[in-house]
Amino acid sequence: MIDYRKELNSQQYEAVTTIWGPIFVFAGAGSGKTKVLTYRIAYLIEKGYASPSEILGITFTNKAAKEMKERVGRLVGNKASDIFLSTFHSFCLKVLREDIEKTGIYHNNFVIYDETDQLSLITKIIKENYADTGYSPREMKRLISHIKSNIDRKEKDSDDLVYRIYRAYQKSLISYNALDFDDLLLITYRLFKENEEIRKKWASKFKFIMIDEFQDTSLLQFNLIYEIAKDHENIMVVGDDDQTIYSWRGANIDNIFNFEKIFKKAKIIKLERNYRSTQEILNVANSVIEKNIKRTPKKLWNDQKGEKVEIRIYQTEEEEAEDIISEIFKQVVIKKNFKFSDIAILYRANHNSRIFEEYARLKQIPYKVVGGKDFYSRKEIVYALSYLKVLVNPLDTLSLIRVLEYPPKGIGEVTINRINEYIKEKKISFFEGLNQIDFINNIPDRAKRAIKELLDLFNIAKEYFDRLESWQDALDRYMSLAGVYDYIKVSEKEKSKAEKRILNIKELGRSLDLFKSRSKNKSLKGFLDMISLISDSDISKGKKEGITLMTVHASKGLEFPFVILPLMVDGNFPSRKSIEEDEKAIEEERRLFYVAITRAKRKLLITAFLNKMIRGNFIPQEISPFIEEAKKSNAVEIKFLGEFKNNRYNKFDRELKSKIKDILSSLGD
Repeated sequence: MIDYRKELNSQQYEAVTTIWGPIFVFAGAGSGKTKVLTYRIAYLIEKGYASPSEILGITFTNKAAKEMKERVGRLVGNKASDIFLSTFHSFCLKVLREDIEKTGIYHNNFVIYDETDQLSLITKIIKENYADTGYSPREMKRLISHIKSNIDRKEKDSDDLVYRIYRAYQKSLISYNALDFDDLLLITYRLFKENEEIRKKWASKFKFIMIDEFQDTSLLQFNLIYEIAKDHENIMVVGDDDQTIYSWRGANIDNIFNFEKIFKKAKIIKLERNYRSTQEILNVANSVIEKNIKRTPKKLWNDQKGEKVEIRIYQTEEEEAEDIISEIFKQVVIKKNFKFSDIAILYRANHNSRIFEEYARLKQIPYKVVGGKDFYSRKEIVYALSYLKVLVNPLDTLSLIRVLEYPPKGIGEVTINRINEYIKEKKISFFEGLNQIDFINNIPDRAKRAIKELLDLFNIAKEYFDRLESWQDALDRYMSLAGVYDYIKVSEKEKSKAEKRILNIKELGRSLDLFKSRSKNKSLKGFLDMISLISDSDISKGKKEGITLMTVHASKGLEFPFVILPLMVDGNFPSRKSIEEDEKAIEEERRLFYVAITRAKRKLLITAFLNKMIRGNFIPQEISPFIEEAKKSNAVEIKFLGEFKNNRYNKFDRELKSKIKDILSSLGD
């Protein structure tokens, strides 16, 4: 028998032992929401309120569902095998395998189309009927998914191009007896809405329903689950409006606020005791999130005290990255307070990893990039570096071949083989062979022109790097003239991915400018030498014992003893896009920052910088307003590091300016 009073705090106990009617459990970060869900399932079974087969539990990933089932199994033993714990899609698949033929449209041996299948079908439809749409298949897939998620749409009345392609796509799916992942949800919902017999069948099957991560549900998912819960209303949802960070995936924060309107007898329980972070970290988190208007008031607390949260402000981004890596070395190697695997650097966007990778490699700090490739392993960076290597060493045949193929220049394998035969006979380099292209037999005129244009480009690019003050500007012009940017835009079907690839190359340009500003050896060769030294993959690959580099989005659900939140400048965090939108977007960015803060268990370091190197010049940056909100918690310690001479403050608040002036005075500026 489980001693529930001993195992649970008072709020958790209330949630677990409240049996009948609708319940909303606001589960703050680290407050034990999974424990509540699993113990409630055990309580329902142990006390005889439900048999295992009468319980439906839904979460968002197969991994989470598996983990929940294992935890329930440790509480109730073999009975756990009869509990239906699954994702929304798995639940809908179960319903449709039994009842889809009631639609009169599909047969129960339907197949499920994955993303590859969907893109192939959309490509076929566009190619055959809508060649000049202006939409890529991937973009059209996203638009079709958006249509399906809007349960109140009236697509039959629309002659819009997107709706015409959508209808052609849907007609093809029906003829193939195929469903995509959106259909699993949508057709199940329609079955419940339009066939009362089927709805009642499934509503009566599950006596108790529990939904995990409710803040991540879409409108369609909420309406779908309402159809089988509305008779008995024995539904518990567990979520946190302060952790709603996936609106771009369809998560609808209004589901949280509409729950009480739809289930009017809902009982509200708040889990505010945190079991993860020190009180100082929670004070900062509370101070930040309370600025959001659209939220249910709650305040995380813990009786565990710790050190103050440190905020460090630097003069430049480079000083910031160097100090962060030095701090990690000090904490792990010198003080032995942490292991490398205890530490995570969480940033806003994938391209932010570059500067931390550089310094980690230079200082031999092992690391792993989660959710993305190492910066210098990304395809566009490998090719951009090849363009630079050819300028420094024209004998680098491997880089020359890469340049010839990216972007494609009409120089095929046959031409390459003929050049190789010629240079072998003449005993010259591949580069010299390109310069003698007119003397090589059977080379197509188009290929000859492309090679001559490329050789001219190399000379122009050398001039750029000799003449221009900013090497970022030189690289930008080089890539533009080479057609790299245009090729990325055309070849990458998804606009956002193309933008990220181009942004990565521009980040490489900033790395060039930083190298030029700090190095005595102001040469491309020196830069490439540095890259070669820090690109040794032995440091990062195949080792578990390393610091973690990842985006805040990817860190959701994780925790680390020591968390570092860098690059806290306006336009990066909050993002430029959110600033240009509205307060709703800023509130989601603030929730994202809150999620980042609450990943930390013992130590939290937040950092920012005041000047950013852009095209050879240091441009003043505004520190993120979230730092101002964090410091009002009185649980922070602010430090100013780096060379603050001739600093431009940008509208940072008076208190910070005063502190910096004191430092300048002590330095004898």
